[in-house]
This record gives sequence, C-alpha cells and structure tokens, in this order.
Amino acid sequence: MSARESHRLFTVPEAAALVRLTPQSVYRLVSEGKIPSIRVGNAIRIPRRWLDQLIAAAESEGASAQEAEGSPE
Repeated sequence: MSARESHRLFTVPEAAALVRLTPQSVYRLVSEGKIPSIRVGNAIRIPRRWLDQLIAAAESEGASAQEAEGSPE
C-alpha cells in the first residue's frame, strides 16, 4: 500500500463496505469510540490505516479464539 493510500479517508458507507458491516453498525462503533474517526464539520471520515488496524485486530482475535477452542483454521 502506498503512503497516499494509507492516508486515504473513507466515508462511513465506504468504510462499512470495506469491512462488510452496515453503515449503521459503523456509525454505532464510531459513537462508542471503537472505530477512531475524524470529524470535518458534520462529516465523519475514517482513515484507512485505522480500518486496517481494526481488521488486523479482529483477525488476531478470531485466530486466538480458534486456537483456544482447538479448531483448525
């Protein structure tokens, strides 16, 4: 990923599509502070690097849960 791509800002619907959630779920996660965001006026923007970190954390949690259960990947 280039430096420019890592600094890209996504709208909530774009971020939702990327992580395969509904926009409503992303708005909720933003309001709960679980997804860091930037406000530009009334608009919410989510940096790509934060989405990548969220995805990586979810993947590692999933792998840890599978290991604890003894399930193969």
